Amino acid sequence: MSWGTAKATNSAYHQGLVKTNPGKTGEELFRIYEEELKEFDFDNERCRVFVIEVERRFAGYVWLSIRDSRDSWELTRPMWIYDITLHSDYRGRGLGRILMKRAEEWAIEQKRNLGLFVHAHNEPAIRLYEGEGYVVKSTPMTLRFSEMDSASRLSERLEFLEDDYRNKRRGKQVAHDRFARLVRFSEEANDEEIATAYQSFVDSYTSDELEHSRFVASREGKTTGVLSVGQAPFRKDIGMIYEHALVNGDETVQQAFLAKAVSWAQDRGLSALYILLHAMDDFRPSVLESAGFVVPGYFMEKRLI
Repeated sequence: MSWGTAKATNSAYHQGLVKTNPGKTGEELFRIYEEELKEFDFDNERCRVFVIEVERRFAGYVWLSIRDSRDSWELTRPMWIYDITLHSDYRGRGLGRILMKRAEEWAIEQKRNLGLFVHAHNEPAIRLYEGEGYVVKSTPMTLRFSEMDSASRLSERLEFLEDDYRNKRRGKQVAHDRFARLVRFSEEANDEEIATAYQSFVDSYTSDELEHSRFVASREGKTTGVLSVGQAPFRKDIGMIYEHALVNGDETVQQAFLAKAVSWAQDRGLSALYILLHAMDDFRPSVLESAGFVVPGYFMEKRLI
C-alpha cells in the first residue's frame, strides 16, 4: 500500500491527510504519511491488505486490522477498516462490495465485529455501508465555544448536586444500566463482565490527572439522571461529557444536562466540549446539533459476533 497508490486512487486516507494539512506540498504530505504509518503495526498477524485485480490490473484494496483504540463500552476491540478504495477506472462495477465482503470474512475468522469511520458528507459511502448491514454505532460531536450561539440560551432547569459516583445508589444504577446497553449493542456480555468494565471506565476519568465532576440531577425530589463531565484525555483544554444517563429523556432534560456540561467547561476556561454519542444513548443528536455541535462523521459497525 504505497503513497503512490493512495494518491492515485484518491483514497479516503489520502483525502483525510489533504484535508487536515491544508497548504502542504505533495512531498510534505508524503512525509506525514510515512510518520503516521510508522505508528501502525503492519506486522500484526491480524493486519491485512486485500487487493482486487481486473484482468491482472490493480483495481483497488481494503486495509484492515484490529482497531488501534477502544471505546469504554467495547469489551472486544473490533476489526477496523482503515481504508478502502477503488481506482477510478473500475468504479461502479460492484468491486467495492467484493472488498467489503472479503473484509467481513476476515473479521469473522477473527471472531470480531467490523467497523469503520465515514465522513458525514460522504453520503454515497454511507448508503453503501448501510446496504451492507452497517449501522451508526457512535457519533463524535464537538461544540467550540468561540462559535457558540444557541447553547448560550440553554437553561439548566434541574437541580444538579455534585457527588461521588460511589454514593447515590439510584444514580449509580442509572449510569450502570446505560453502560450495559452500550456494551450489549455490540456483543453478548454477562453482568460481571459489564460491572468490571464499567468500574475500569469510571476509574479512567476519575484519576487525579484530569479535572472532572459528577452530578446527580433531580426535579421535584426525583432523580432524573447522572452527568459526568471532565477534561478530555486527548486534549486537556477541551471538556468531555463522559456519562449522561437519563431516567427521563425528554428534550427539556437533555437540554438541561447539556447546559450544565457547557457551563462546567466554560467556567474552567476550556475551549470546547466533546461528546461521543452512542446509538443507544438517550440524547438525541438533534438536541446537540441545535446547540451548535458539529458532526465530522460517524463510526459504523456490522455486528458479526
